[in-house]
Amino acid sequence: MARPFKTDRPIQWRCNIPESVAAKVELRLWDPLRHTVRLGARSELVTHLLRGWLEDGEEKTDPD
Repeated sequence: MARPFKTDRPIQWRCNIPESVAAKVELRLWDPLRHTVRLGARSELVTHLLRGWLEDGEEKTDPD
């Protein structure tokens, strides 16, 4: 079965994060059964945080 078509296609970004922050994130996303971080978990986290940040910015700039 083919993957469903994504209307909002992903792009690849590359960024540098301090090792101490990355280690804490890895611990929170760690799957003890698989002994690794679930595939896509980092992307989901960053997407969630960026969407929240963008929504907060829209509320602050709303003239009403």
